[in-house]
Amino acid sequence: MRYPCNGQALRKFRKQKGKTQAGLAEGANCSEHYISDLENGKKSNPSADVLMRISDALEVPFETLLDFHGPVED
Repeated sequence: MRYPCNGQALRKFRKQKGKTQAGLAEGANCSEHYISDLENGKKSNPSADVLMRISDALEVPFETLLDFHGPVED
């Protein structure tokens, strides 16, 4: 299952937390390029696992990074 990620919200929370894309990527165990693609809308449907790792690294609720509430079927 994949979830639609709001790239603008991701960028906003990342900057509020004082993290770089590289720092967030390291904390979420994914690539800096992937974080950049999410923020810029080039990728928009990360897996629940990836989105959870990102939200944990940012210390924000999972739902705050969603475009809308609900999964997208693969």
